Amino acid sequence: MKLLQSTDGNYVELTVFMHCRSPKAILISTYGMNPIWVPLSLCEDVGEPILEGERPEVEIVIPEWLAVQKGLV
Repeated sequence: MKLLQSTDGNYVELTVFMHCRSPKAILISTYGMNPIWVPLSLCEDVGEPILEGERPEVEIVIPEWLAVQKGLV
């Protein structure tokens, strides 16, 4: 996890497992278990998936409050 600061508030950069992506949200998890949906409208950035093992990993940048609320940090 990397903390980023901007005038809009604090953001975190996370490397997570991507389970699924829809037009409006991304299904992610930190350890491959208990995936959660995160709205793409709240993501500052979603990187290109990198295939590592069974599930692709992806880097995302989301508001710190959302990461805490979803249990990602």
